[in-house]
Amino acid sequence: MNLLRLFKLTYILLICTFLLIGCRQTKYVPAGRFLLNKNEIIQSGDKLDGYELEEIIRQKPNYRSFGVKWKLMAYNAIDSAKVANKRFLKNTELREENKKRLIREDRINAKRIAKATNKNREFYTHKTIQLKDTADPRMFFREWYKYKLGRPPVVFDSIPYRKTIEQFEAYLKTKGYYYGSV
Repeated sequence: MNLLRLFKLTYILLICTFLLIGCRQTKYVPAGRFLLNKNEIIQSGDKLDGYELEEIIRQKPNYRSFGVKWKLMAYNAIDSAKVANKRFLKNTELREENKKRLIREDRINAKRIAKATNKNREFYTHKTIQLKDTADPRMFFREWYKYKLGRPPVVFDSIPYRKTIEQFEAYLKTKGYYYGSV
């Protein structure tokens, strides 16, 4: 009986894993563009420091662990339009809340001014109510998951590719390979 239950749980876990891995990685890659899969450096002759060569490369592919691009999956899992719409609504709510707080602050200060004039005082203590932050508001879960945990797809671009080739040539010249080719 226990073995059957373990088999069912393993089967369900396997199905869930395949569903997660089966998500389309090129969901947000424009038509006619390509997802950068990996960078490969092939050396002939003298061996150069591979770590230094890796650091020269301008475009790095998406992070991969256990053969799966987890951060790209996190980015693709949540719809950008829904996140942007919710952010717009949240910002609208924050602005409305700030308007209410400013009206409340004015009302409190008007009462304080009236109380100070009744007591024949020229000065009163100004009340300042703290407003909600609209410039850098707190992220909600889906926004945090998509933009902080997830990473957008790295699309191959020819400009960083050419710049990398130029940097490789300059690196080879500094190492003494004046006739090296990239």
